[in-house]
Amino acid sequence: MAYNEQHGITPTTIKKDVRDVIRATVAAEEQEEYGDNKKSLANLSGKEKTKAIEQMEKEMKEAAKGLDFEKAAELRDIILELKVGG
Repeated sequence: MAYNEQHGITPTTIKKDVRDVIRATVAAEEQEEYGDNKKSLANLSGKEKTKAIEQMEKEMKEAAKGLDFEKAAELRDIILELKVGG
């Protein structure tokens, strides 16, 4: 704090949307576990897509229980894309 006062620095909070941080984290990772499967997931039939969504929802909840929020957020985003995509 003394350094900041000497140099006239006023600390400020960084304001970023949480989703931007998550997207940046996912983009920075070399390999996404589900990223390669997004295209094949989009080509599933109705029943297969429903089953895949149910499985990913279970994995998302388990990841959240295990405090792996990045994986849970990634799964949530994929699930939303699948639901919106048809």
